[in-house]
Amino acid sequence: MNPDAIDITHFELERIIGQGGFGKVYACRKKSDKGKLNDKDQWYAIKKLEKDFILKSKTGVDSVFTELNSVRDLIHKNICCCQYGFLSDDAVYIVLDIAFGGDLRYALKQSKLKNATTKLKCFDEDRSKFYLAQLLDALDYCHQCQVLHRDIKPENMLIVTNGYLKLTDFGISMKQDNIEDCKARSGTMGYMAPEIIMAGCNHGKPSEWFSVGVCTHEFLLGLRPYDAKKLAKCRAGIDDDLISELKLKELESSKLTDPAKDFVSSLIHLKTEGRLGAANGSADLRGHDFFKGFDFEAVKNQTMKAPFLPDINVANCDTGSNDAEEMFGGMEDEKKISFTPEQQAKFNGYGYNTEIS
Repeated sequence: MNPDAIDITHFELERIIGQGGFGKVYACRKKSDKGKLNDKDQWYAIKKLEKDFILKSKTGVDSVFTELNSVRDLIHKNICCCQYGFLSDDAVYIVLDIAFGGDLRYALKQSKLKNATTKLKCFDEDRSKFYLAQLLDALDYCHQCQVLHRDIKPENMLIVTNGYLKLTDFGISMKQDNIEDCKARSGTMGYMAPEIIMAGCNHGKPSEWFSVGVCTHEFLLGLRPYDAKKLAKCRAGIDDDLISELKLKELESSKLTDPAKDFVSSLIHLKTEGRLGAANGSADLRGHDFFKGFDFEAVKNQTMKAPFLPDINVANCDTGSNDAEEMFGGMEDEKKISFTPEQQAKFNGYGYNTEIS
């Protein structure tokens, strides 16, 4: 540890607020006023990623640098902004805006509403619009900054204390001068647009709108529109047989309003041509009848009452087999793993806002 730099010892770890294959996210409080931000007692989220796990993945090191380099330059109320980034001997840490309410995947699981057609837990149209309006604001800002998120899904949308939303996890985002000319295939199957799946095809902002459509389908019906294995057939191209195979049966037979059905089906159009948003970006989505009469300004100014307020006194994530002591007992001790100098060197240059002034 560098005594002249911000590190994990400057934070009091309180409890787990999220976890997944990448590691765990902890609610923490800044213990000191050291650093540039004058932020003693400020609450943050710390994402801890074990170096051992990172090094086992071919893209792991690139991913942690990508997330830090992308998110530290993004400052928006609907994005989990980066405040610090630092290393320890065994782990990588990124300190972000806190979101005590968990992610929208967990919120869907906890929803008391079930869709009449699918019998699965879902959100109503008003609650879906509330989250989607904020997602559009976040994505507009990202696109203005020449950033494609590339992994839009419920797990990456977090609920903060006032019920509003923040987009997170920029680990596979792409920042380049022309974001309509992205060639790297990346994302989560089931949410990835066909043009990303197809080998050699460029993709850009329309691919993000496809993912928004998948999420909207999931919000309203409780499941994704396309089976991931069937969607993977897009690698060979899109023909009439595949379009027929990927017919939107649940959406078409549902009792959703006609504008909602059209909004979703227009977003998850398999071909970029004709997809909602391909012509005029988010303006096409905001101008759709699905949002007729919706007060976007009230959401942007956060004067609209949130349809759901999280209980911040509980762990709003799946706790699995973890007991209360693990969930609320702070961060576990670091694993004592020996890394070679060459392995440690892969993390050289990782850090943000660590200077003590």
